[in-house]
Amino acid sequence: MQALIDQALFAPTLPFTVLLAALALYWIGAAFGFVFSEDEMFDASDTDGAWASFLSFLNVGEVPVMIVITVLTLSTWVLSILGNEFLAGGSLALGFVLLVPAFAVSCVITRFTTAPFKKVLRLLNNEGEAPMQLIGKVAKVTTASVTDRYGQAAVETGGAPVIVQVRVAAGESLARGDSALIVAENAATGTFTVRKVSNQQLEN
Repeated sequence: MQALIDQALFAPTLPFTVLLAALALYWIGAAFGFVFSEDEMFDASDTDGAWASFLSFLNVGEVPVMIVITVLTLSTWVLSILGNEFLAGGSLALGFVLLVPAFAVSCVITRFTTAPFKKVLRLLNNEGEAPMQLIGKVAKVTTASVTDRYGQAAVETGGAPVIVQVRVAAGESLARGDSALIVAENAATGTFTVRKVSNQQLEN
C-alpha cells in the first residue's frame, strides 16, 4: 500500500493523481445530484486539423466528455505507476519520458473502452424509435459543421428532438442550422447519411 502511495505521489504521476481525485469528487457529486451530469456532447467540429482528429479518435462528441476524460486519466495514471515501478527505477527523468508511451497507449484504451457507450447513448437519444424510421425525415444541424467524419443533427419527432450522428459525402459540408434530409443509415457505425435541402425544397 505504501508503495502505491509513493508511486501516486511521484512527480511524473502526481498531476494525474490530483486530476483523478478531482474526477472522483465530480462523479460522487454527480451521483448525489450536487453537480450537473455531463449530458451535453463536446462539439469537436468547432476544432479542426489534427486536434479534431484526435478528439474524434477518443470518441469525443459521441460520448460525454467527462467519461472520456475519466477513462483517459485513469488509464494514464495506472500505466504511469506501472512504468515507474518496473521501468523507471526511481529515475525522475525516465519517469517523465515514460509518460509519452503511457499516454499514447491510454488513448487507444480510451477509444475502445468508451466505444460501447456510443450505442447505449444512441438508443437513449432515439427513445426506442427504430433507426430506419428516420430515413426520409428532415434534421437540423446542431454542430458547427457536418463533414464525412463528424456531425450531429436534431430530428423533430413531436416530442423531444432525437439527436443523431450524421455524415455527408466526401467533399460536402453543412453548417449549424442547415436543414438536411436523412437518406441512408450506416448500421455498422450508427450514423446517417444526409444531404442539404433548402427552405424552398421543404416548402414544396
